[in-house]
Amino acid sequence: AHFTSAVVMASPGFILFETEQHVHGLIASRPRGLNGFGYDPIFFHPPSGCTTGELPRAQKDAISHRGQAFAKLRDRPLLAESLERLEESDWIDSIVVAAPPDWEEPVILLAEELGCGKVVEAVTGGATRAASVTAAVGVVPEDAAVVLVHDAARPVLPEQVIERVLTALNEGWDGAI
Repeated sequence: AHFTSAVVMASPGFILFETEQHVHGLIASRPRGLNGFGYDPIFFHPPSGCTTGELPRAQKDAISHRGQAFAKLRDRPLLAESLERLEESDWIDSIVVAAPPDWEEPVILLAEELGCGKVVEAVTGGATRAASVTAAVGVVPEDAAVVLVHDAARPVLPEQVIERVLTALNEGWDGAI
């Protein structure tokens, strides 16, 4: 059994990026694990010795066909696209990155290489997305008016989305998705 992720990002007459990635495994005899979604509880990943439903989110993301497909965008680290888009936004004052353990320094070096001066810190993320967000929010100054959480695994973040979310907050909404 395998999962396949085929990704093409294009505009009329131009293909920005295309890739196809796979993760191979077996179908388990019974569902195991509560993590992930869809087929994760029955997709046994032999190198991990368990189903993808049993893997912590960070470990699953590391082997995911989707993660592999987006791991490099235009032959650059996936994070580069998100950092540049956030750096270019007039709506964003500073950026805190939650990174996998031992990736904090490479994140800062990447930000420096890209000229992303809004990156103020890279913190160690957690085993779950919620734990990673908590770690990052924990270093945001108390006087920050708004915290925008962006998942760099979805790197193509249009400026209009940032504007729409922050405009809703400025209009008095308690939160926006």
